Amino acid sequence: MLKLNKYSKLIISKALILSVFMLFGMLATNQYTLYKRLGFLKSISDPEGQAARISQVYASNEKLKKQLGSETQKRDELRSSQSSSSDLEKLLNNDLHKYQIMSGKTQVEGGGVKVVISHTLVQTQIVDFINALKNIGSEAIAVNGVRLTSSAPVSQFADQSHYEILVIGNKDTLHDSITRQGGAFDLIVNGVATKMNNLILPAAK
Repeated sequence: MLKLNKYSKLIISKALILSVFMLFGMLATNQYTLYKRLGFLKSISDPEGQAARISQVYASNEKLKKQLGSETQKRDELRSSQSSSSDLEKLLNNDLHKYQIMSGKTQVEGGGVKVVISHTLVQTQIVDFINALKNIGSEAIAVNGVRLTSSAPVSQFADQSHYEILVIGNKDTLHDSITRQGGAFDLIVNGVATKMNNLILPAAK
């Protein structure tokens, strides 16, 4: 089956629309010719010829109407195909964007929470805290300017004296889950979480 790109479809769509207008013009011209002939035929005494001409013009009009219907249907089908292609393209772009966020291949921007921890965390604490962030709806995380990915070990951030953790996701959900009693902060003793309207996380190195 022949597959058309969006530019080809656009050209074909315009061509079909043009053909529809041309058929409308031909139909109108034919109709005008019919009326003109009928006016002329009234002035002559040729009933058989008159009937033949009327039949011929009527048949021609019917043929044009069928062609017009066919071209209109093709145009509508193409428009529907273009709409489906556009929806598919949006879906694929959304999936690609999600993959890029998860893989850390691109810089990502959005609302979320900034977490500041002003004391050292041992390996088990930082690992448990990051895992807790992942489980409460975070879309992307950066620790001290380093983007977290599936291939980056969280243990590398153990035993540091200060942490600034940027988390992109629903800021209200994240903040409530981190700060509530029994929440993520209980894993690290204390910290400060601030809702942010816009955070920028770097791409993974």
